[in-house]
Parts: sequence; structure tokens; C-alpha cells
Amino acid sequence: MTYHKQKLLIILGFANYCSYAAGDVWSFLGQSKLQESQPLVCGLADDAWIDQSGPDYVKYPRVESETLFLTADTINGQNKGNQIAQGNVVGYKGNQTFSADWLIYNQPAGRVTTGDNMVLTRQYDVITGQQADYYLDLYKGTFTKANIYFESGNLSGAGESINVYDKNHLGISNGYFTGCDPNDPAWYIKSQNINVNYQDASGTARNATMYFESVPIFATPYMSFPLGQRKSGWLTPQFGGTSTSGFMASDPYYWNMAPNYDMTITPYIWANQGVMVSDQFRYMTESNVGSIYTEQLPYNWGTTVPNSYRYYWSLNDIYTPVNQLQMGYKYNVVSDSNYFNDFGNFYSVTDNVNLEQSVFANYTPTWGNAGIKLLNYQTLQPYGYASTVPIYSSYPAINFNVKPQDIGEGFKGALTSNYTYFYSPAMQSGQRTYLYPSITYPMQATWGYSTPKIGYNYTYYNLGEAPNVANSSMQVQRALPVVSLDNGLYFDRPMQLGGGGNFTQTLEPRLYYLYIPQNNQANLPDFDTATATYNYNQLFSENRFTGFDRINSANDVTIGGTTRILNDSNGMELMNFSAGYRYYITEQNNFLYGNQTQYAQLFLPNPNLIAELNNNWTRKFSTSASFQYSTVYNTVDAYSAGFKFNPEDYKVLNVRFRYQYQLPLFFYGWTPGQALTANGATFENQYALDVSGQWPIYDDKLFAVGRSNYDFTMSQFLNLVGGVEYNGGCWTVSAVYEQFTFNVNQTQIGYFLQFSLKGIGGVGTGDPTSDLKTNVPGYMPISQPQFTGF
Repeated sequence: MTYHKQKLLIILGFANYCSYAAGDVWSFLGQSKLQESQPLVCGLADDAWIDQSGPDYVKYPRVESETLFLTADTINGQNKGNQIAQGNVVGYKGNQTFSADWLIYNQPAGRVTTGDNMVLTRQYDVITGQQADYYLDLYKGTFTKANIYFESGNLSGAGESINVYDKNHLGISNGYFTGCDPNDPAWYIKSQNINVNYQDASGTARNATMYFESVPIFATPYMSFPLGQRKSGWLTPQFGGTSTSGFMASDPYYWNMAPNYDMTITPYIWANQGVMVSDQFRYMTESNVGSIYTEQLPYNWGTTVPNSYRYYWSLNDIYTPVNQLQMGYKYNVVSDSNYFNDFGNFYSVTDNVNLEQSVFANYTPTWGNAGIKLLNYQTLQPYGYASTVPIYSSYPAINFNVKPQDIGEGFKGALTSNYTYFYSPAMQSGQRTYLYPSITYPMQATWGYSTPKIGYNYTYYNLGEAPNVANSSMQVQRALPVVSLDNGLYFDRPMQLGGGGNFTQTLEPRLYYLYIPQNNQANLPDFDTATATYNYNQLFSENRFTGFDRINSANDVTIGGTTRILNDSNGMELMNFSAGYRYYITEQNNFLYGNQTQYAQLFLPNPNLIAELNNNWTRKFSTSASFQYSTVYNTVDAYSAGFKFNPEDYKVLNVRFRYQYQLPLFFYGWTPGQALTANGATFENQYALDVSGQWPIYDDKLFAVGRSNYDFTMSQFLNLVGGVEYNGGCWTVSAVYEQFTFNVNQTQIGYFLQFSLKGIGGVGTGDPTSDLKTNVPGYMPISQPQFTGF
């Protein structure tokens, strides 16, 4: 007798009685002990094949079985015996869910035997097969003609059989795995024996062959791959090179030592330089984070630094023992000045002129900060410039600063202070003590503000003997009062534009007065001071220099203002325009700051009329422009104009044209106190066009990406990056070329090739993503390679 599908039926059967029932849900209470003999299933003549079709007999451990919930079109069987379910079978037990056209459930053994379209969903995977023999309580069984999807690794696979050993382990026989559509994979890796271990989120394959578009690419007796987490193993080989060092090949090994620290060891072969090994160790704890990185080339067979031992070390650590207290160090050193020219790229060359070596401690309470830092540099010498003087070291630099604090009656007091001992083997060394207490009386309302300020700027120098200059030691001080008055108003009005919608326009006028008496500072050293970058906000600052060695005189008034248009519905700023003019009541005298030949960097253009305009026409399109003019010398000091078009992800175009009057080109770092020409610097009225972008050029799969920074004055590219990227869905390839100027008449060429497979990683020169992100604002990677191992 068979009962057909009903609303709900839960059966608590009795042994030795034949039960026929079916319903949306049938609950079988599991057993903790397997039966020695099985009762016949009603309507089944012989069930001996069931016991013979599964895995080899083992003595199963006692398990606490969970309740099985089962639904089907028809179910018949015997309680505590075998149950037969047919038609749209769906069941779940614990965290396992399965479906099939039909199945036989052996209740005492917790065993499911099925045929035709079995689907099992578990914690880590989904398995399907034509036939299945599976023990639900033991998480153990066999699936024939089976497929599997790994949820954590975006991988899928198939095989003649899948053997599930327990919750965390399984094997695939004579199968393959891929990160593509399993019905039509662009690439796949075929293997006789694939083993999966969910405990360490990894898989291994023996006698593996990789196929791309059904063509075998390479074979290996053993390989490993990740399942969504880091794992130890050989990473994919890398290839590339530069114009000076030639072709490069490497094969990194990744060591996942613990969840909070790891190591990557990479052997390289550089065709024009030699055999190199790099090692990167990274670590993180509750209180500190850091890394140790080195590159070692024991013997250089190239021509730039022949027959030499070449190396690079970079160590850093930040330690936070308690809240608001941070300590750490940085240590960077290379064997020779041409190291980054031979092995680096544009940013490693330009950013690593003075290699920092420092130890520091900083305390940052809410009222201010206090810190100490010992700082040294390795200054690299460029090709053909052996006269570059090392930048000043500080042994030590001590800061103690207090943010504006209430001192009564509405007044606020603040303090900036610094003590530094500057040392240079080639220039005059000495001590500098800097104190700048100030008092403000801020007055503020919704419609505006006024902030008078008075301060006293005191600097004391104790200078030693300058090299080769007798009787040059001295003690000198500078004391200057600083008085300023900063005033601003705020107005707004509603407005409407042609496109409709409600907007608000603001008007924010500003008036700033600054007085600092003239003081001849030509006899003071220049340890760390340069001209500040000019923009609209700099017109309203006290000092047009960075650092503490120079303080400009001032008796001037700056008038300016900003107007904005805001979208009332979303708060988006549609436009802002700022313009300011500094009127010199007392004429400026740059010769107060030193000799123009020796301190040329302090005599750069000093614009006093600046305007800036920014428009966000839509969320996808924006423009900006700026203009700087000196009314004293009647010269245009700088101007620029550009736009950014970013209609959607993977589509961005940036264009900017700029002009700069008498721009110093620092191909290597300028050291204060030196003539600029001694460092390979030249001056030019620079006209430059900077274009960068990422854009699909075919079927949203092939992308062009790059940047062109062209100097029309010198008729050369300062930096040129160009390449193509192809997104095949489950694989990507990126080919990138870079050319850059690293000295006045010297260029370097580098190239990248990255082939990435979805789910397991890539083959190539390493990921060029970071270089493209730096060069192309708005760039989005077309793939995110994961760790892989061979």
C-alpha cells in the first residue's frame, strides 16, 4: 500500500511492521548503533545489491545521528529499516542537503544510495553524480561520473568518481578542475589524482597537465592550488625585464608560516646582471606590524657594477604598546647608487633617492603630540654626478606640540617646538632649537568668523665648524613676532539651473592680514627648508616656506573668496570657484633669505594672484583649472586645465595640460645649501601634457590602459606607460610597457606580462596592478589574482 503526497506527515514507525507513506516531510530519528541485519523494504524483492555497492566494509565508529528530514512524491519503507523515496526527492540532515530523482535510505547506517541526478550540498562544496553511495553521519561515500563546485575558491571540477573521506577531505579520480564554465572551460588542469583538504584550504594534483583552449600548455608531476586562502607552495613563474638588466625569469616560493606571518622567497635570473634571491618576511601581532625584505645578488656579471656583490635591504616595524604611543623603525640600504636604475621602475627610482634609516617614538594624546626621531639617509649618486652631497641627518629630532587649548576668557594657547641636531660630513652641522607659542581669540557664528592671532617665533642655532672653513662656528638666534587676523563670512541663496532641481549657491569671502617684520636671515643655515607649493589656501598661510630655517617677512593683506553650487537633493557639490589676491603693503625682499646661487630653491616664483575652478558636471564627468600670476614681476607662474571622464567601472580618461614658469627638474634629490646644478637639476618653462586612462576597445573584454606625460619644452616623455589587458572571464592577460626618464638624458625601459587564471592565480612578471593604479587615477584591476603553487 502506498500513500501519495499529502500536506504533512511525520511517521514514528515500529520495527517489523511494513509502513507505506509519503509526504512533504518525513522525519526519521537517527540511530546511534548500526543493525546487524536489515529488514526487507516493502515492495523490494532483494536489497543485497545495496550493501554491495558502497565503499569497502569498515567497522564504523559510533556516531550521534541527527534527524533526517525527507520529502518526495512517494516514500515507502519500514521504520528503522530501509526507506525508498521516489520523485522530486529533497532531504537534509545537519548541514547537508541533497536532492535526487530517487534514493534508498538505510536508516540504521545513515546511508543514502541513489541513482540519476544526485546533488549534495555541504559546508564547503556542492557534489553531483549519476550514482551515489553516501553515509550522511560519517560524511563519507562515493559519487560516480561526478562534478564538484568549491564554494571558497571559485573552482569546479569533475571526475570518473569523487571519493569523500570525511568533512574535510575528498579525492577526484581521473578528473580535472577549472575556474571557468565547466561546460566549456577556456582552461582546465587535468590529473589522475586530485586531493582536497579543507582544513588548510588547499588542493593537490599529481601527474597534472594544464590545457588552454584544449591545447596542453605544460605538465608537472605535482602541483598545489588554494581554495580561497593563503597556502604554502611554489608560486607561478614570472618573466619580464628592463633595458639595462635584460630579460628576467623567477619562480617564487610562498611559505604560509602562520595566520599572522608569512614569507616569500624568490630566485631570479637577470640576463645582464646575474642570479638574485629576494626574501620578504611579513608579520603582525596585536601590538606591532612589520616586514623584512631583502634582495641579494652575490656576483654581478653586468657592466654597470661589474664583479660586485649587490644587495638591497628594507626593514620596518611599528609597535603600539598602549593607546596613543607608537614606536618603530625604518631601515633601507642598497649596495650602490645605480641599484634602482638597474632593477627598479619609475617610482622606485624617483622615490628612493634618499633612503631613510630611522628610529622613532610618538605620543599623540588629544592635546597634542610629543616625539623623538633619530634619522639618517643613504643618498644615492646619479650616473655622472659624483658631487651630490648627502642630505642632513638628525641625531635626534625632538618635537613637542600643543594644539589650541582654552586658557580662559575665550583665549586659546598653542605651542610648536622642535630641537634637532643636524649632521652632514660635507656641510656645516649644528643644533637648532625652535619655539613658537601663540595665542588666538576665535570668534565664530553661523554667518562668519574672525580669528586674531599673535605669536612669537624664536629660533636658536649652535653651529659647528664648516668643512674647510676656519673659525666658522657660531651661535646665532632669530626672534620674530607674528601677528595675523583671519576673517570670513558665509552667505547662501537658493537657485535653479536650466536642468531643473533645487540648488544652493554659497558666497564665502575671506580677508587675511599678516605682519612679520623683516629679518636678514642670509647668515642662517638651511637644514630642511624649501619653498612651499603654491595654491589658493597657501595665500592665507603664515609662511611661504616649509621647515623652520626661513620665515618670510610680511606686511600684506590677502583678499579672496569661494563660491559653491550645491545640489539640495543629494548634497553633491556641482561647482566651486576660489580666487585670492595678496597685496604687499611692504615690498618683498627675497635677498633677506640668502644668496640666490646657493639658495636658488628659495627664489622660485612667488605668485600672489591665484584662481582655482572645479566643476562636477555629473557624477561621471568633472573638470578643473588653475591660474597663478605674480603682479610683482608681471609673469604667469603657472596654469593648468584638465578633465576626468569616468562613466562606469573600467572606463576612465584623465587629461591635464599644465605650464610652470622656471620649474626645477630634480632628477635626483636636492640637498638644502647646495647649488641646484650640482644635483643634475635644470630649470625650464615647462609645458606638459599628461594623459592617462583605461578603456575597453573590443567587446568589453580587451582594454587599453596607460599614461603619457610629455614635456614639450624638452621634447621628451617624462613617463610613458602603455599596455593592453584582456578579460576572458575565467582568465586575464596584461601586457604593459614603461619608459621613463631618470636623469637629464637617460631613460629606462621596463615591461610586464601577467597571465592570470581565475581561482588559482597567474603566470608572468608579477602583478602590474600597483604600477597601473599609481599611473592611472581611477584605474580598476580586471582581475584579482590569488595565491597559487606548483
